[in-house]
Amino acid sequence: MKKILFLISTLSGGGAEKVLVNLVNNLNSEKYDITVQTIWDIGKHKKNLNENIRYKSLNSANNSILKRLKGYLILKFLPLSWVYRQYIDDNYDIEVAFLEGIPTKILSASNNLNKYAWVHTDLMNYYDGQIKVFGSIFNNAQIYKNYKKIIAVSQSVKKAFKKRFGFDDNVIVIHNPIDKKNIIQLSKENIIEIEIPYKMKLVTVGRLCEQKGYDRLIEVAAKLRDDGFDFVLWIIGDGLEKDNLHELIAKYELKDYVKLLGFCDNPYKFMRAADLFVCSSRAEGFSLVVAEAMICQTPVISTDCAGPDELLEGQKYGVLVENDTQALYEGIKRIITDSELLEHYKKMAKERGEQFSLEDTVKTVERLFI
Repeated sequence: MKKILFLISTLSGGGAEKVLVNLVNNLNSEKYDITVQTIWDIGKHKKNLNENIRYKSLNSANNSILKRLKGYLILKFLPLSWVYRQYIDDNYDIEVAFLEGIPTKILSASNNLNKYAWVHTDLMNYYDGQIKVFGSIFNNAQIYKNYKKIIAVSQSVKKAFKKRFGFDDNVIVIHNPIDKKNIIQLSKENIIEIEIPYKMKLVTVGRLCEQKGYDRLIEVAAKLRDDGFDFVLWIIGDGLEKDNLHELIAKYELKDYVKLLGFCDNPYKFMRAADLFVCSSRAEGFSLVVAEAMICQTPVISTDCAGPDELLEGQKYGVLVENDTQALYEGIKRIITDSELLEHYKKMAKERGEQFSLEDTVKTVERLFI
């Protein structure tokens, strides 16, 4: 039985965290002894790990001040080799840095020849955070060259990786595993948290961060309201931008139109109940929620970024618009005023949703680990 370590920053409510849980829960437990280790001991997805998955954290201090101090020392001052020896067991057969940034940097100090790094985002259009971790593009590139394979979650992510670092000889593409059966089952649950209005319902799901573009989506909602449309926009997720988004809702007087529903264990029932799913992201890698929305048979409109462009195949399975506020506004306005177009993309979402296979993706990963 092979011992595998998956290292990730947290198990919070983001897409990569959900993908990791889906993956480790479905890898063959008779072939793999799996440990999931976080940098910070936080995250709502911890409880979703199967019982056979070992969980531990590099930074599990109970005192929040000590936790931040320890994290700062690890990130800024302590030598990587010391951090690895101190906090990572060195007898794993396979080590996986499942997120860009800190996990990738820490595992680069390992002498294990079977190291893999997952890349979940477009590193050309969303790179500021990486510079803070690695100091320079050159340092980042050298660290990735320490890995046996780099797994990009889409072809667009692979292309962006090559454009950023100048090489892709050890980069392969494996799409995110999606538990379609579970999503369909959960989507059938009744919504009891809120009253479902008899009006056009828009929904989006993701971390409340600048990357997801919810600030400009709220601006779009204000324009639609001013045009006389009667609708509600559900924003499901939590994050650092929550207070800022509340302020924008108040600024535009949208409390009857935009609802911040917070993190939800089951966003799929809201996807299923909605008339349209909106991805307003400035940058993505795969956009798990776009795929999940289509599994829920909900029409999708998305800004043009890595991930959704492949999932929607241009305009075949959903509406893809330029990555700016005005284009998003015009696209949403067009689809919600054209009932035939909305119905067409509902059918196309259903068709695309049926194509996703959890089993195929897991088998691909298992072949990688041979």
